[in-house]
Parts: sequence; C-alpha cells; structure tokens
Amino acid sequence: MSGDVEQHESVVAPQQGEPTAAPARYYGFSVLVSGFAKMWRALLPALLIIVVNAAAQAALVGNNPVAGSGWVFWVQAAASALMLLVTGAVLAAAALATLDGWVSPGRAFAAARTHFVGYAVWVVAQSALVGIGLAFYTLPGWVLWGLTVFVPLAAIDGRRNAIGANFRAIGAHPLRWLVTWIVVSMLALLGWLAAGANTFLVGGWQAAAIANLVGGVAAWWLLTSWACLYRSRG
Repeated sequence: MSGDVEQHESVVAPQQGEPTAAPARYYGFSVLVSGFAKMWRALLPALLIIVVNAAAQAALVGNNPVAGSGWVFWVQAAASALMLLVTGAVLAAAALATLDGWVSPGRAFAAARTHFVGYAVWVVAQSALVGIGLAFYTLPGWVLWGLTVFVPLAAIDGRRNAIGANFRAIGAHPLRWLVTWIVVSMLALLGWLAAGANTFLVGGWQAAAIANLVGGVAAWWLLTSWACLYRSRG
C-alpha cells in the first residue's frame, strides 16, 4: 500500500444495506482540551525524553558558549539540534500512538526510530522555510508554521509526501485548524514572554533546563492536540 494512502480507512466498501462505521473522530468541542486529556497516555515515554533533553541542553550550555567562537560551539550546536530532533520525533510518535490507547516507552521510541530519518529531513526543511519567513517578519514565519503544522506528524507517521498529507489534514478540517492555530498563537505569545523573563531573571544552564522542561511539556500537549485533528476523519 502506498505511503500516501491514509491509515485507519477501510479499503472494503460496505455492501448495500449494511450499516457503515462512523468516521473516526478524536476530538470533542476543543482540539486542545482533547489533546490535554489524551496526552497522559504517553506519560512515561514523554517525560523520559523531555527530562533527558532538558538535562542534555543544560549541559551543552554549561560552559556559557559564545556564538561562532570556535569548533566547540558548532559541535555543541549540532548536538543540541540533534537532541531536539530526537525529542520531537519521540513526542510526535507518542502523540499519534495515544489515539489508540496507552503508550509504553518501547513503543514510542521504536516508532520514532523507524521513521526518524524521514522525520528529520522534513522537520529541517520545515524549520528552514519558517526561518526564511521569520527573516522577513514575525507574521510570515508564523503563518508558514501554521500552514505546515502537520508535517512533523505526517513524517513520523511514515508518509513519503508529508507536505501533501499536511494539506489534506488542513483541508479536512479547515475551520478547526484555523481556530486551533489562532488559540495556539495566543498561547505562544505568552510563552515567548515567559521565555524572555526566564532568560533575563534566571539565565545560564538553569534557564536552559527550565525552558526545555516547560517547552517539552508544551510541545507534548500541542503535538497530541494536532494529532487528534490529523487522524480525525469526521
């Protein structure tokens, strides 16, 4: 079966007179509330990777590296980026798996490992696109992120054409996607202000640890919420 064929859809058409199954729908009145309710099914793998990432990021800034100061800085930057990719892959895999029930660490890490290369390629491309938008102004970058928000989930879901799967998910629920994106945008503004306060008031490796712990939990919640919309067919 092609990697672009949507999962969880029956390939056998119902016979005339037979009852048809209701389309799968994983959210209620609010996508974000549904995501919050389901995210705890992946408690162990999510907390494990979030804590490991926070510890790694704190250690990587422990020597107060100066941007572009030498090869050590670039090695640390590469290690930091790789750790963020691994963390995102595990959280995205866990988010999708929670829609089917409770998720063990082994299941989440195995799913992340299976599609990690494709995930990394797509997320790096998405990040570059959003970065180009941000280079012009905040709004273009943020809009580009909103228009590609399902790409990480589609990539970790094994879709070869993750951008196509992303736009199909948006097209299936355009109003829900738009409302959720607007609410997330407002929450992101609050998060940006909190991050600035954290950097200014705390600083150093402690600030890095706090930012990655809080940011990791937020990413876990948002990925689970977007997964509810991504997989819904009703």
